Amino acid sequence: MLIEELDTRSFEDFADHDKVVRCEDKQSGLLAIIAIHNRNLGPALGGCRMRPYENEQDAITDALRLSRGMTYKSALASLPLGGGKSVIIGNPKDMKSDALMRSMGKFIDSLNGAYIGAEDSGTSVADLRTMHEETAFVAGIHERQLSDGTTANGDPSPSTAFGVFKGIQASLQHRFNSGSVDGVKSPLKALATSAEALLTCWFKEAPKFLFQMLTNPPLTGYLNNIRYTWSITKSSIGKK
Repeated sequence: MLIEELDTRSFEDFADHDKVVRCEDKQSGLLAIIAIHNRNLGPALGGCRMRPYENEQDAITDALRLSRGMTYKSALASLPLGGGKSVIIGNPKDMKSDALMRSMGKFIDSLNGAYIGAEDSGTSVADLRTMHEETAFVAGIHERQLSDGTTANGDPSPSTAFGVFKGIQASLQHRFNSGSVDGVKSPLKALATSAEALLTCWFKEAPKFLFQMLTNPPLTGYLNNIRYTWSITKSSIGKK
C-alpha cells in the first residue's frame, strides 16, 4: 500500500486545500484520491465516490472541486465539520470488491480522523460498512428510526432528490409564477438512485407528469415497483 501527498497548486480547482493524497494498493486494485479542503470547523467530512475517470488528473480535479463544496455545505449547515472528498478510480459495476473497500478504509484510517468518508455516487452503505471494518472514520452506516415510522441510513439520495425537487419548484415559481410541476416536461439523463428518489418526489406532486428520457434506463420497471394510493398509467409517459 502506497500513500503520497500531492502538490495540486497548479490545478485550476485548487483553493488552498489542506491536503491531497494519492492512495494505491496494487493487491486490491485500488487507486484513489483523498482531498481535504478545510478543517477550520472540524474534521473534513465528504462522500467517497467511485467512477471510471479517464485519467488521474480528472479524478484529482473532481476531488478538489467536491471537497471545497463540502466545506461550504458543512458551514452553511452550522456543522462542526470541514470539507473533504475521496474518489476511487474504477467502474463500480465490475471493479468493486470487499478487498478494495477494506483497502480504502485503511487509507482513510491512516489520516487519523482528518477525513471522514460517507456514501456517494458509485458507493453504497454496504461499501461504507466494509470500510468500517478497517476504520472508525466513516459516517452513515447505522440505520435509525424516524418519527414517521420509516428508517434512514447514510444513503443521501432522498435528501439530494428533495433538494433538487425544491430547486425545480423554485425555478418554476420564478419563471412562471407557479411552482407546480404538473404537466412540466423535463429531461432525465439516467436513472440512478438520486434520480429514482426525484421521480418519487415528482410523482407525489403530479402523478401524470411528463418525463422525457434522454437515454433508456429501466423506467418501466421502476414504475412497476412504485406503490401509491393513486393509479399511474404508462400512457402518460413519453406523450405530449
